Amino acid sequence: FAPVAAHIINGIALSDLGEPIDDPVTIEKAKTVTEDGVIKGEVVYVDRFGNLITNISRKELAELGTDAELTISIKGHVIDGILPSYGHGAKALIALINSGARLEIAINEESASEAIYSGEGTPVEVRIRREVE
Repeated sequence: FAPVAAHIINGIALSDLGEPIDDPVTIEKAKTVTEDGVIKGEVVYVDRFGNLITNISRKELAELGTDAELTISIKGHVIDGILPSYGHGAKALIALINSGARLEIAINEESASEAIYSGEGTPVEVRIRREVE
């Protein structure tokens, strides 16, 4: 995009930058589903540190319950609660809200992706924690 922006700033007409596209391809965005008090989403991106970014938004989580009340399930692992930052977690799987307001699964100073053999498309579920009676 940078070269195109530079050409436009320098007064080059859009028609001189290339052929118009009449049939653009759109990519379907992964959607979450909330049913019976459970948010079902998935990992949509693994960053360079191995953190698992989901398509579950901060807003969806807030509608379900508070950070401390939530339980996150991914590949047989259960995480109790959402922490405020990486540093609040020990060397274990944690959940937090990233700067893009999305639920993220991480391990402080390690790769969550490698630790639980997970990547894009891995299902993630969030629910209210059930107290054991």
